[in-house]
Amino acid sequence: MARRYAELKKMDCKVAFLSVDPVDRHQDWLEDIVVHAGGDVTIDFPLIADENRQISTAYGMVDFYSSEQGKLPLTVR
Repeated sequence: MARRYAELKKMDCKVAFLSVDPVDRHQDWLEDIVVHAGGDVTIDFPLIADENRQISTAYGMVDFYSSEQGKLPLTVR
């Protein structure tokens, strides 16, 4: 997504990353993405932390089958 972001912007697309993880986990994820991409990507679109799953539930993005032992479910990936 990061590599194609400029292309999507030209098509007037709005891009955001939504995760049920807290913001500090997003930072860890961003570092991993940059490393795995060879260090030549940047994330220029918003990252939204949806820890209470309010947004992801409203948009039907929650994977209730991912819930284990009382843990909250993840979003569909």
